[in-house]
Amino acid sequence: MTQEDNLTIMTPMQNYTLPRDAFKKYSRDQISQDMQNILRKDVQVGSADYRSAFRDLKRITQSMVGDGGRGDSIGSDYSLEFLLPRYREALMSMEKLRVVDERLFLTFAKQLKMIGGQKIVFFFYQREFRPEISGTIYDIIQSDYQDKPNVLAEVNDLFAMYRRDTTLSAERIKEAFADSSLDFYFLFMDRRPESAPGIIMREQSEDVFSTFSEVTKATGGLIRTSQNPAMSFKNVVSASESCYFLFYSPKDYKKDGKFKEIEVRVKDKGYSIKHRAGYVAD
Repeated sequence: MTQEDNLTIMTPMQNYTLPRDAFKKYSRDQISQDMQNILRKDVQVGSADYRSAFRDLKRITQSMVGDGGRGDSIGSDYSLEFLLPRYREALMSMEKLRVVDERLFLTFAKQLKMIGGQKIVFFFYQREFRPEISGTIYDIIQSDYQDKPNVLAEVNDLFAMYRRDTTLSAERIKEAFADSSLDFYFLFMDRRPESAPGIIMREQSEDVFSTFSEVTKATGGLIRTSQNPAMSFKNVVSASESCYFLFYSPKDYKKDGKFKEIEVRVKDKGYSIKHRAGYVAD
């Protein structure tokens, strides 16, 4: 990064923009340390409620698992009928705290389009899990509560038939970011799930991962999945500095508001080609 570059950091709490004269006033090491402190503080504060909701969900799940759902569970004297609504409430609380707003992403893409020059976005996202009862415990509950169809119906609704509704339109987001003429680097932090007897950790990152994988391809960027974010970031920064810029003017250009696909070919088959998927003719 040079003194001619602009840097904006977006955290769960707020946005920060590095002043143009920062390198004149402070050393690179000082700027780096200040940014790390900001990120550490904002991530901890911004995710505190989510982590708390996750712990509640895990604790309730452990209570249901303790005695196969029969009531004398880990630190709990409550019946399954009492615990199921509590699980639903904790799950909904965690879902509300999970901010994946398509409108905000589209607005961000439009703002980037208005900025000239080379634009690079590094998008960090950590793998998500949802604690739920294992298949064995589910079968025990099914057997023990055959005479209580209302309980079984809620168990099925929460576990056997639970599906998260995907609210993101991968196509709209992909076209918006491709149209912004930027390089998008998706860094997916692949942490390992916790383990506990009778509990499984269900993958909950599928909507974000699939959508932003498409965004990455559409902008000609890279995806890196790793348990070491620092190393992944170092690798993609290096990759972002090794590229060619090609410019062209399309023939018979018409402002019809439609998305126009771009195809790039080279004669030498030894090259790996990455480029934006297209642009909106507006």
